Amino acid sequence: MSIAAVVSNALTQSGMSQMELASSIGVTQSYVSQICSGKKTPTFGTLSRISRSLGIPMKEFVREDDICEGYGLPDLSLTEDEIHMLLSYRKMSDKDQGLVHAMVDRIADSTTQNKYSRAKSRMRV
Repeated sequence: MSIAAVVSNALTQSGMSQMELASSIGVTQSYVSQICSGKKTPTFGTLSRISRSLGIPMKEFVREDDICEGYGLPDLSLTEDEIHMLLSYRKMSDKDQGLVHAMVDRIADSTTQNKYSRAKSRMRV
């Protein structure tokens, strides 16, 4: 389901008006209307505020298979925090993404090295 459909349906179910939603998330009613009609796509921050205001989990706005496909990952059951992290990662500059990659590589190498060292020390006993 599209973001527009999710927001529109949630507004209808909650009984909240576009104006009330706009006021609660700090945008104009016109902007909410454009989101509901699919003419505008909200930023992640706005989407997060919509989520809280309407009581909708972020997962409702993001199709997990799109996220997994975009990263070449198998179909996963991602948590809200994991979805948030992947969406944040997508917005990073190439430089910042490179820093994340380097950090993850160092952590993975360290973990692998620690496992190797522990196994090696057990073999000596």
